[in-house]
Amino acid sequence: MYFHLLKKIINDILTEEFHGLTWEEKQEFLAKVVAKEKMPILKFMCWHQLNMIHAGLGIVSVFSPSTVEELQKVISFSNEFSLPLYPVGLGSNLLGSDLDCGVLVLNLSHLHYKISHPLPKEQLRISCAESLPRLAHQLLSLGLGGLAPLSGIPAALGGALRMNAGANGTHVGEFVQAVYGFNLLDGTEYCGKFSDKDWAYRQSPIPKNILITAADLLFFKRNPTEEKAAIQKEHMRRIGCTPKGHSAGSVFRNPSSCPAGKLLEDSGCKELPPCGVFQVSPEHANWIVNYSGKPGRTEDARKLVKQMQKRVADKYQIQLQLEWQFVPQAEGNAF
Repeated sequence: MYFHLLKKIINDILTEEFHGLTWEEKQEFLAKVVAKEKMPILKFMCWHQLNMIHAGLGIVSVFSPSTVEELQKVISFSNEFSLPLYPVGLGSNLLGSDLDCGVLVLNLSHLHYKISHPLPKEQLRISCAESLPRLAHQLLSLGLGGLAPLSGIPAALGGALRMNAGANGTHVGEFVQAVYGFNLLDGTEYCGKFSDKDWAYRQSPIPKNILITAADLLFFKRNPTEEKAAIQKEHMRRIGCTPKGHSAGSVFRNPSSCPAGKLLEDSGCKELPPCGVFQVSPEHANWIVNYSGKPGRTEDARKLVKQMQKRVADKYQIQLQLEWQFVPQAEGNAF
């Protein structure tokens, strides 16, 4: 593990001179450092590379553990040196930071468990890095299903569990029998078991200090042909209703009184001017898109979000709650 060297490198590079470079120049500089110091496991990346809407111009150090043992070593080091950890999966509803910081990002997309053979009652232990669409298709070979309503959500299981992702009247919490992971505060192993009552709209009972690594999910016996047709139907529905352009999904949660999209559209949010590379989608007022796919400042997206919230608050006296996740804007290195 290269943590002591990483600490020194971050302290050395986070200078005024480094901050003055473009993100391309920063990437080039850090690539040379990694090659020189022979650090193949650790990478330096820009936040916009870690999320689907390409937001965030800050540089971060990224560790991508492929085994649980490697993950435990990272957590142990973070506690020894009080180094904050920020887990990232597919980044489907995440916006990064514009600031260069010493937070260690955990990219969990390489942390995989193989789908085990069916346990009693069609129960499987699934890696948190498994994407919902891919999981829905993998279940077909086992004669299992039930995940078709969620198969269009472009999220990893870990992120879906964290926010209790849902669609078509179904949410991921309905399938959960147990959740496994590690306590980021002390590195101890975690196992949580919950009932249906513990889950709510966009709310998860899993403590925030728990890094999710896997979950036991209960599926149902399904005819593979019928289940595949249901997955394909949901895929086509999703294509038809998803605005074009790079995005982080719905910006706001739906209030109980009215869909957020209608409130935003009736408040004239589609008419808001673009902020940097980001703009409100003309197809859906609850979506902000990046048509160019170019890296953008998270601060620009945040500015647009605040304008949208203000318009709805002024007209309806409703404070919309974010569904997006913003990385904390912690400036400077973490050492």
